[in-house]
Amino acid sequence: MLDNTSFLQALFAIRLLFTYDFRMTRDGLQITLDKILPSLYRFSAAVSTDLLLAEQNIVDAVTIFLMENKDFLSTEDYDLNDRDQRVSFSKFLYNEVLFEIYFLIEKKTVIKQGVSSGLTPEYEEFNQLNCQERAVLYLKEVESFSIEELQKLMSLKYHEIIQIFYNAKDKILRDSKKDQEIDNFMEQVSNSRNFQLINSYVYDTCRESQRSRVETLMLHSQDLRDYCQNKESERSFLIQLIPEISLKKSDLSIVRREVISIVNDIMPKDEVN
Repeated sequence: MLDNTSFLQALFAIRLLFTYDFRMTRDGLQITLDKILPSLYRFSAAVSTDLLLAEQNIVDAVTIFLMENKDFLSTEDYDLNDRDQRVSFSKFLYNEVLFEIYFLIEKKTVIKQGVSSGLTPEYEEFNQLNCQERAVLYLKEVESFSIEELQKLMSLKYHEIIQIFYNAKDKILRDSKKDQEIDNFMEQVSNSRNFQLINSYVYDTCRESQRSRVETLMLHSQDLRDYCQNKESERSFLIQLIPEISLKKSDLSIVRREVISIVNDIMPKDEVN
């Protein structure tokens, strides 16, 4: 009679006989890249402020990532039929390529006056931010990145990400009518600790442990509730000033072909089981 440990070991050994080697295959990599490509393209286009440069950044970023990680990808085991592993790998791949795109934009992009190729005049304020500010503002407000996720992506400290975010927010709103409309009210209350907490609450820059405290404070103060409503209106207006690129399938066709070619050139051929 097998004890529990021996039984589990035997069961695992039997399972291995009837499972495939789930090392990352070309097809699996291409499928995963294809799913995250629209988000990568929108980020690259918004932060580089140039649609043509956006495409080249993606191609270069995928090339750099694969060249640096092909051995790891070829030997690591992934079961893309397993939902958790599939989601985990997709997130890993997205963050890694996203970082490479950001790094390339930071090196290549020179801040341009006026409107860059492919982006409309309504985003002029956003275009004038520096690369780091555009990236943080876009990822946080459009892609819903948390401060912690931005920390890891950009290798910065918590307070540095917050500082970059608020600097970018203040710059983009500085000359807007919306900002001027609520400016007097903001001046009266902005130095209060409680109002600062509301501000961080609305913009999701406070720590999770502070959220319940802020909600309790608002229950007992009409001024705080009014301030919160104003900040929510401000944030909604801010999001309208950040490019959210609309894509058609045809927009990605060239990039897709390039990415498939890169994967085929760099990754080893799939083994036939």
